[in-house]
Amino acid sequence: MKANATSQEQILAACRALTEREGIGAISMRAVAGECGIALGTLYHYYVDKEALLLAAVEDIWRDILPEDDADHSPYFAEYAEMLYRRIRQGISRYPGFLTAHSAVFAGADRQQGREAMHSCFGSIRRGLAASIAADSAITPGVLNDGYTAQQMADFVLDNMLMLLMKGAPDCGFLIRTVTLALHGKAE
Repeated sequence: MKANATSQEQILAACRALTEREGIGAISMRAVAGECGIALGTLYHYYVDKEALLLAAVEDIWRDILPEDDADHSPYFAEYAEMLYRRIRQGISRYPGFLTAHSAVFAGADRQQGREAMHSCFGSIRRGLAASIAADSAITPGVLNDGYTAQQMADFVLDNMLMLLMKGAPDCGFLIRTVTLALHGKAE
């Protein structure tokens, strides 16, 4: 074992490496400590238990899949949504079983902690989708209102994208054409 302590970044890098090789189920306190070459007690200094480590690992993997500062905010919703889908699909391909397993991590966590982690993971994606909808000048005037908002549409799109990704769909074209029809009054 290493005599000196490691950093949270190194621990999370070890979690990513384990998840890439063996899936998120491979993450345990002992496996991560071994991957880092540190004593188990050192790992507990950073994460009080496996649940805290898993939540941090899932959030970190989502940041790796879709870095916030790397987002391409096209002024057209359809372009932005399709780019987002491709990026997420490409990112999750590096982490076998991650997309289906990550929800189990959130569900197994303390209810409030799980909600906060989900919000952290998907909040920026939802905001990006809502911003692209709000900025899309091709949307028919008056379509969006208090009962049919850009945020509601963004939530709908992301939820359906995640479902398509879990099913292994190669693209989200039908979803985007359907939403475009609702927003623009025509399919593109």
